[in-house]
Amino acid sequence: STAFHGELRPYQQQGVNWLTFLQEYGFHGILADEMGLGKTVQILAFLSTLSPDRPHLIVLPTSLLFNWRHEIQHFLPSFSCLVYQG
Repeated sequence: STAFHGELRPYQQQGVNWLTFLQEYGFHGILADEMGLGKTVQILAFLSTLSPDRPHLIVLPTSLLFNWRHEIQHFLPSFSCLVYQG
């Protein structure tokens, strides 16, 4: 998608492809792997393939709010982001 501004490593693209496959067949899943392998960017790349007319909910620990907001602004600058905390 042109909304996503970044490049994925091959294993990250595989994660996006897997999420896309699940979505196409009406399934759901999560990414779980070693820390530092780019799950955040994979999710953002996947979200960029979905309809921009529908909101997306991301639930995460408070300690990651700043990082996710920064990553959304960096990789999906055309997306709006509302943080609801507390």
